[in-house]
Amino acid sequence: MGQATPMPREWLSRFRLKLKALLLRRRLDRDLEDELQFHLAMREENLRAEGLAPAEARSAARRQFGNAARIKESSCDLWTFVTVETFWRDLRYGARMLAKNPGFAAVAILTLALGIGVNTAMFAVTNAALLKPLPYPNPSRLVFLRERLAGAGPMSLSMPNFEDLAEQNHTFRQMAAYDFRGLVLTGLREPRLLLAVRASAPFLRLLGAKPALGRLFTSADDDPGAPPTVLLSYGFWQGALGGDPAVLGRALALSGKSYVVIGALGPHFHFLYSPQPEVYLPIGLWASTPAMTNRANHGSLSAIGRLRDGVSLAAARADIDTTMERLARRYPEADHNHLAFVEPLSERLHGGDAPTLWLLQTAVGLVLLIACANLASLELARGTTRLHEFAIRSAIGAGRERILLQLFSESLLLALAGGAAGLVLAAISLSVLVRVAPQGVPGLTAAGIGAHVLVFNAIVALAAGMLFAFAPAAPLAKLGPASALRQTQRLATGGFGDRLRRGLLVTEIALAVVLATVSGLMLRSLAAAENTNPGFDPHNLLALEVQMTGSRSSPSGQSQPAVARLRFIDEARGNLRALPGIVSAGTATCPPVAGECWDYFYSIPGKPAPTGMAADAEFSQVDPDYFPTLRARLVAGREFAETDTAASEPVTIINQAMARTWWPDSSPLESRIRVGEPHGKGETFRIVGVVADVRQDGMDVPQMPEAFFPIAQKTPSAVVFVARTNGNAQALVSAATRAIHAADPDLPVSVHPMMATIATSLAQRRFITLLLGLFGVLALGLACLGVYGVISFAVAQRTNEIGVRIAVGATSRDVLRLVLGLGARLALLGIAVGLAATIALTRTIRTLLYDVSATDPLTFAAVAALLTFVALAACWIPARRAVKVDPNTALRYE
Repeated sequence: MGQATPMPREWLSRFRLKLKALLLRRRLDRDLEDELQFHLAMREENLRAEGLAPAEARSAARRQFGNAARIKESSCDLWTFVTVETFWRDLRYGARMLAKNPGFAAVAILTLALGIGVNTAMFAVTNAALLKPLPYPNPSRLVFLRERLAGAGPMSLSMPNFEDLAEQNHTFRQMAAYDFRGLVLTGLREPRLLLAVRASAPFLRLLGAKPALGRLFTSADDDPGAPPTVLLSYGFWQGALGGDPAVLGRALALSGKSYVVIGALGPHFHFLYSPQPEVYLPIGLWASTPAMTNRANHGSLSAIGRLRDGVSLAAARADIDTTMERLARRYPEADHNHLAFVEPLSERLHGGDAPTLWLLQTAVGLVLLIACANLASLELARGTTRLHEFAIRSAIGAGRERILLQLFSESLLLALAGGAAGLVLAAISLSVLVRVAPQGVPGLTAAGIGAHVLVFNAIVALAAGMLFAFAPAAPLAKLGPASALRQTQRLATGGFGDRLRRGLLVTEIALAVVLATVSGLMLRSLAAAENTNPGFDPHNLLALEVQMTGSRSSPSGQSQPAVARLRFIDEARGNLRALPGIVSAGTATCPPVAGECWDYFYSIPGKPAPTGMAADAEFSQVDPDYFPTLRARLVAGREFAETDTAASEPVTIINQAMARTWWPDSSPLESRIRVGEPHGKGETFRIVGVVADVRQDGMDVPQMPEAFFPIAQKTPSAVVFVARTNGNAQALVSAATRAIHAADPDLPVSVHPMMATIATSLAQRRFITLLLGLFGVLALGLACLGVYGVISFAVAQRTNEIGVRIAVGATSRDVLRLVLGLGARLALLGIAVGLAATIALTRTIRTLLYDVSATDPLTFAAVAALLTFVALAACWIPARRAVKVDPNTALRYE
C-alpha cells in the first residue's frame, strides 16, 4: 500500500493565516490600513521630492497607487474565508433591514413560529409513536406471531402449536409465548385486581428486561411442576409494596394461590402494550390444564420471536407456514387450513396508529405550506418596494448571485428566528396536549424535545426559509439595473411576479380546502358516531366488573366451580336489586361499549359463509335479566329464561347484524349456529331470539355479528353486573359495591357508569377531530389573510387604472365588481384545485371515517361555500378602498 500524500505546506500555511484572520479580524484590518497608508505616504513623499506641490503630490500618489478599497478587498480575499465573510456581512445587513421594518419581521416570525411550532410538536408525537425504535435490543429483528386461517385474519395460537413452531422452525433464534390474565390480589388491605402476564421463560430476556431486585425467570421456573413464582413490575413494587427489598421471597396470594416473589423488574422496562402489567408469571405452571394441552383451543395466546442473523421476514413467514402445513397434515381436525401470521413487532404495536398520526402530521404540514405561501406573497410585495435598492447595488457591481444571496440571507434570519420561537411553542403545546388529551393517544406521553425533534425543527425552519425566499428572488433576478431604476409599475408588478403572487394565493386556498374538507369529514364522522343508537338506554346505568377466579366464589380445585360462581352471581344480583334506587339488575360477561371480550369463528350448518371467508363473531354470556335491564329491544323470538340451564338444550340469542348476514330475507329462529372453525366439531346452539344491535366495540366501530348464551349454560370466571337506577347512578356506586362485597368480600369491584363509558369510547376520535378542526380554522385564517394581502396589493398597484375608470364614468358597483371578481376568480380556481386534490386523497382517509363517505357531497359543498365566502369577505375591505379612490389623486399617482 502506498503512503498518503502529505498536505502541501503552502495550502496549510494559507489555512492557518485565514483561520487567524477570522479570529483576529479587527487587528489585521488595522494593520492592513496602516500598511496602505504607509505606502501612500512614501509615494507622496517621493513625488514631493521631484518638485510637485503637496496637493498635486497627494492626488498623483492616489492615482498611481490605484483604488485603495479594491486593493484592501483583494488583500482580504487572500487571507480570509471569502464565503464566510460575505455570508456574515449579508446576515448583518439583513438584520439591519429587518430592524428597519419591525412590523413585517414580527408578522413573519410569528407566522413561521406558528407553522413550525405545530409541525415540531406533531413530529415529536409521531416520532415517539412510529419512528423511534422500540426500547428493546435490536428491535428490527423482533417479530410478532399468531395463527391464521387461509383467507382470514389472525387468531391466537394454541400452546401445542406454539411448542411445535418453537422446536421445528429454522429461522428464529428464540421464541416466547405470552397471554394476559386478571388475578385477584388478597392479603394486602382491600382485594385488588391485577393485570398479569403469563409468559414462557425466554420472554423477558427477548425484550431485554433487567431485574432491579432478584432475578428473571429461568427454564426451571417454567416447568409444570415447579414451585409457583412471580415477578413484579417496577411500578407495582414501588407503588403497592413501597419498594420494600424484603419483598423478595415473600408469598403473594393471587386468585387463591400462593406465589413466591423472585424479583422486580427495572424502571426502564416497558411491556409491549398499555396499560402496563403489574405481575408476570411462568406460563408453564398451567401447562397441564386442558386449555393448554388442547391443540384446537385458541384462547388468547400470542408469541414473539427474534430472527436469526441474515434471515428476512419473508423467509421466516415461509418457514413457519411450512411448519404449519406439516402440522395440518398431522393433526387435520385441529389444524386444517391453518397458516402462520408473522409481522414485525413494531408494525403490530404501532401499525394501527399510523394512519391517524400521519394524517395529523400532513395536516400541520399543510398549515406550514399555507404560512409559507403567505410569507412569500409578503416578501414579493416587499421586494417590489426595494427595486431601487437592488438596482443601485447592481449598478455599482453587485452580480445577480450576490443580490439573490442577500435575499436568501434575510429569509434565513427569519426562518431561524421562527424556528427558535416554534421550538418554544412546540414545548408548550406538548405540555398542554398531555394535560388535555384522553388516555391512549399514541406516542403523546412519550413525546419530548429530543435530538431527532431538534434536527427536524432545524430542517423545517431552513426549508420554510428557502420556500418563501424564492418568491421575491425569482422575479427580481429577471430585472436589470436600468429597468429597476426606472421603477415602472409594469416591471414591478406585472409579468412573472404578478403570476407568481396569484399562483401562491391559488395554492394556499387549495391547501386550505384540502385541510378544511378532511376536517369536515372527520367532524361529520364524529357527529355520526355520537348520534349512533347504542342499542340500549345508557342513562342511569352502572356496570360493576367482578373477577371471580381463585376466590371463595370460585375456589381452586373445586370439582364444580360453576355451581359456586352461579351461587355468588345470584346472591350479588339479589343484593343489588334490594338496594333502594335500583330498578333492575342483570349479569353478563362483557358490558356494552367495553370492547371485545371473546371473539371466535363460527358457522351456520348447511350455509356457506356469505363472504367466502371464515366468519368471525363476538360472544357473551348473559342472564335472563340482562336485556330488560339494558332496555335492549327484542326483535324476534324470546329472551332467556330461568329454565335455560346446563341441563337444558344449548340455545342462543343473536343480534341483528348476524341475522342480516345470514338470513337477510328469512327468519333465523330455530336455525342453529356452531361455534368453532367451519371444518371443526364445535358445539351447536339453537337460535331462540334476535335482539337489536347493542354496540360492543365502541360507538364509532362497525357493528359485528354477536351471539349471546345463557350464563347458566356457560358460566364464566368474570362477570359484569349491570344495574339500572331511578336517579343519578353515580350516587349509588358505594352502595352497589358494598352489595357485591356482601356476597364475597374478597372480590375487587370496578365500577363504570355507562354514560362515561360511551364518552370514553369516543374521546380519542373527539380529540383528533378537535385538532384537525383547529388546524382547519388556522388554515382558513391564513388563507383569508392571503386573499386580503394579494387583493390589497393589486388595488394599490392599480390605483391609477381605477382612477381612470372612475373618471370616465365607472360606478361604485363597477369597481366592486372588478375587485371582487378578481378575488372570486382566484378563490374559485383554488377551491377547484383543492377539491380535486381531496378527491385524489380520499383513499388514504377512508379508513378513519365512520358512517360518512370520503366523497361526501354535503361536506364538499359546505367547504366550497365557506371558502368562497371567506375569500369574498377578505376582498371586501380592499374593494371598499378601491371605491373611494379620488380620480384626481389617482391620475397624478405614479
